[in-house]
Amino acid sequence: MKSFLAVIASCGLMLAVAAIGENAWCASSHPVRIQSISLNTLPQADVILVKADTGIDRWNEFTFKNPNEIVVLDLYGCTYAGKMIPHDRNGRFVRLLRFGQHEDKVRIAANLEGQGDVQCRASRTSEGIALYIGRTDSVGTMANEESPNRKQPLRELESSPDIPSSKGESAARPWTENSIRDRLELQGKVWNKFAYDTEEDNPFEDEFSNHIKLRLGARYFFDENLYSIFSFDIDHFVYHEGGGRDYDHSFRFYDAFVNWSGPHFNLRVGNQIVRWGKTDGYSPLDNVNPEDLRDGLASRREERKIAIPMMNVELYQGTYGLQLIYILYFVRSDYDLFGTDWAVFDHYREQLGPFEVVEEKPPKNFENGEVGVRFSGIVRNLDYAISYLHSHEDIPSVISPGIPAGFPPTVSSASIRDLATLAAAAGEPIHLQHDYQDTFGLSFETTFHDFGVRGDFAYFYRTSFLTDRLKRIKKPLFQYVLGVDYAGPWATYFNLQFSQSVVQNYDNDIITAAEVTNAFNGTVSKEFLNGRLKPELRFFYDITEGASLLNPKLIIAYWDLFTLELGAEFYDGPEDTLLGLFRDNDEFYTILEIKF
Repeated sequence: MKSFLAVIASCGLMLAVAAIGENAWCASSHPVRIQSISLNTLPQADVILVKADTGIDRWNEFTFKNPNEIVVLDLYGCTYAGKMIPHDRNGRFVRLLRFGQHEDKVRIAANLEGQGDVQCRASRTSEGIALYIGRTDSVGTMANEESPNRKQPLRELESSPDIPSSKGESAARPWTENSIRDRLELQGKVWNKFAYDTEEDNPFEDEFSNHIKLRLGARYFFDENLYSIFSFDIDHFVYHEGGGRDYDHSFRFYDAFVNWSGPHFNLRVGNQIVRWGKTDGYSPLDNVNPEDLRDGLASRREERKIAIPMMNVELYQGTYGLQLIYILYFVRSDYDLFGTDWAVFDHYREQLGPFEVVEEKPPKNFENGEVGVRFSGIVRNLDYAISYLHSHEDIPSVISPGIPAGFPPTVSSASIRDLATLAAAAGEPIHLQHDYQDTFGLSFETTFHDFGVRGDFAYFYRTSFLTDRLKRIKKPLFQYVLGVDYAGPWATYFNLQFSQSVVQNYDNDIITAAEVTNAFNGTVSKEFLNGRLKPELRFFYDITEGASLLNPKLIIAYWDLFTLELGAEFYDGPEDTLLGLFRDNDEFYTILEIKF
């Protein structure tokens, strides 16, 4: 990758570098904290009860043989402060219960014993999640070993009002109560990031900035299978430049949808976030939703996602799933063109003179809708998915600017600054356009001993690039990411991923991307004081171009409702690379999050 322009012109490449770094409806920079995981035994099933500090909205349960039968429950957007060690807890069917922390989820694994087909289902409770595990006989009912003549379907068992909670008490479900107050959940958060530039590199850059976000939302349970969520964000930015200040603010809906589920389907209609791909932090397949890039590139990608209106249908049968999405109209990523340190064209108007940028956005109508399909399955201990997405580029491509007589017919650099210099000198506007793109994907996830192994492969049918004559051409692009992670003893964690991008049918006059780009990124962390104190280092290095990003941080979570993050972001690289473009943006920052 040679420049930010390369990313603009190359659809997903910006996201590939930037992301060093289906959300829970209140997803945030601090994930949902799992408070306890316990195993309870009922006459017809074992129940794994998960208690959390707030609602869990995205999970996945499945079964595989490795070589014995294992039921797995993945809780996305969650973290667990307990010790990650096996627990020999004997239930009716569960003989070993294990749980481990991954970067974006908590995984619970239950080794089973006994005979019969495995039947499992996870359901939401008032305190978290209940996973029911049992075995069925030949007619598909739950067998009771003590009383063979007494059989009960799992769905009936799951509907029982006397479900034990993690405290050993009965946990009433919201939809079993009669009053509106008991069916209604109100939640919110205040999130504030204050960033201070480490060095004054020029008189135009922002000395410091402050971004405060207020999120308010409500969830209402109509019954066990139907609920709705309505939430919105209010953002306010303050930028301090020299002796003055600039302000910006925005309002948008976050999760705002109706969700209807059944034994073999889930239908969600409204504003939502859908995440595809298996790799942590960055995936070339995770391009369903646009992103908020106004705070820079170092934050986790899941924190930058923007909820957009769509229809999302998921069908299940055994270990197989089929997902169909229809996005009602195009929504671009949120970024500034001018006037901030993270703007596409920085403060170049003040430095280089006036020039114009014209961005052509697709009209917001059904004719510009986007569609996607994803098939997933499990073979033994391999979780895989095949996907296709027809959508617009969230980051636009550059349409060739005119070159008047007297200017050189070719250029040698694709940096944003050089493009702005040419536009200012020539008096020609820079045109941006959001083209359609087709993405074919394959992803997998598995385990090898104590390691998690995952990979994503993406083929972009048509991707835009610029030549040295500032002409736009389209080429296929193949991109993949392979990663491994390990949750070790004493709450240590590491994650390492390698990525490669290959431009098909490469032309030597392309200036916005190398033919082959290699990079790696990762995370190393260690928890102290039962998860309340966590130092972490996230890093990215572009091997091909020598560009890098370091993000050391300290996360303090001593309080149930407050989380404090102290960190820094350091960028380096040539000016015509994405990270080098922001090499003057090194900063120290604090993030305070308050949940209520």
